[in-house]
This record gives sequence, structure tokens and C-alpha cells, in this order.
Amino acid sequence: MKTASIKRGSIVEILVPVKSYRKEHPPGTQCQVLRLIRKDGKAVVSFKDSYSNSTVSLTEIKPVNQSNRKVPKVGDLFNSSWGYEQTNIDFYQVVRVISENTIEVRSCAGKQVSYQNLSGQVKADKGNLSGDPKTYRVLYDMDGNPSFKVASYARAFPTNENEEHFFSEWH
Repeated sequence: MKTASIKRGSIVEILVPVKSYRKEHPPGTQCQVLRLIRKDGKAVVSFKDSYSNSTVSLTEIKPVNQSNRKVPKVGDLFNSSWGYEQTNIDFYQVVRVISENTIEVRSCAGKQVSYQNLSGQVKADKGNLSGDPKTYRVLYDMDGNPSFKVASYARAFPTNENEEHFFSEWH
């Protein structure tokens, strides 16, 4: 088996039983590779229905066809929700797809939909872009949904121009 095709973020199938957080996962269970430990020939994997990670040998897993990926397209919108004692919402619009794993985005403005008692709803104002394009690496979850890391404290997830997002302020 070629382990070169197994990378961080890959969806793999385990070939042996694996225990994680008081749950036994039988052979054939799919999981996502979080980290590769090349010197030990192991991978740290995460299961969709478990709250902890497990370490397995690279010989105990095999890659799975990831045809269910929802690859971003030019014009797609993403949102990031972050904050401490307040909820900030940032929007991004894809301006260029470099590969299925790399995109270029620009910041996108938001439109306030409602506001009351220091909180409200906001949605993306598609096409109202600002700033220079930034390149991000796209990661896919077990269901093929894309996201990218905006900062150490925030990830951006797909949205659309009609979806409302909660925000709050602090004075």
C-alpha cells in the first residue's frame, strides 16, 4: 500500500479495530487524519462520532475515495464567527481557485439585518469586496465540506448571501 497518498486531512478507512474514548471502532470505519508522525510511521486520526483521537500505524489504514468533496468555486461565500464576550462575524468571497486545496479570497462586507440590545443578525453583501486577495489552504471535513483557517482562533465555513448570522457587541 502506498502511504504517500495519505496526508493530513485525508479520509481513511481503518483495517483493524481501534479504541477511542471508550468506544471501539470496527474495521471499515472511516476517520480523518489529523497529523502524520513519519518517524514512527503512525497517524493521529479522528472519528466523526468520538470526542478523542487515536494513533494508528500507517499500515493499518487505507485512503478512501473523496469524491464527495464540495470544492469551492469563484464567487462562493464563507463566514467566520469569533470573539470573547462578543461575537464577531467576518465574510470572505472566493476570487480565485488555485487548486481543490488552495483558494484566494477577499474580505466581503456584511449587511446588518436586525439589531436589538447590543446584538443582531448580519448577512454577506456579495460582491462588496475590500482588501487584497489572500491565499488559504482548504481542508475538508468527513462530509466533504470545505473550510479554511483565518487565524489561530477562527475558521471560515461556507455560507450564502441569504443566510443570517448572529453577532453581539460589548460596550
